[in-house]
Amino acid sequence: MKILNYFFAILFGILILNSCKKTKECEEPLDVRQSFLLLSFKNNNGTYIHSEVNPLFSKDSLKVKDENGIFYSVVPQLNSIPNTSSRYWEFDIGPTYNPNTDASSFDNTLCKNFIIFYNYNTTDTIKTCFKSTKTECGSVFTNLQVFNKGLIVGEATNTITTKCLITKN
Repeated sequence: MKILNYFFAILFGILILNSCKKTKECEEPLDVRQSFLLLSFKNNNGTYIHSEVNPLFSKDSLKVKDENGIFYSVVPQLNSIPNTSSRYWEFDIGPTYNPNTDASSFDNTLCKNFIIFYNYNTTDTIKTCFKSTKTECGSVFTNLQVFNKGLIVGEATNTITTKCLITKN
């Protein structure tokens, strides 16, 4: 009988400990409302057009708006050009997801266009297509693709961002 009581006491203790376990905490929760694209630009000969020295376009003139006319944040950051002492500007554009217009991306893949203004009269267009999903800790794009002139220039899964290299003709 004593062994049976010990068994039930242990079983009861295990059940209580399991019911009191903390749920897994999210170290760095992702949320599509904080999404962005990291864009860099080269010309046809492979030169960065927003280089630190002698750029083809000023980093300060770069603007981005969506097809609804909403302008997006453009944050420049310097990166090193591999195997050189030179640097170029890369741009954090976001947020990619707009809660006012993109809620349907939780049900279907949503595509939208962004117009890039290199300066007041030189533009380009990129198309983003994404499907969003809720996670235990927030939300992510289950699939994110970025196109320029019909070619994929950036792609990611289960995250909120991607790097894109755009070739400017």
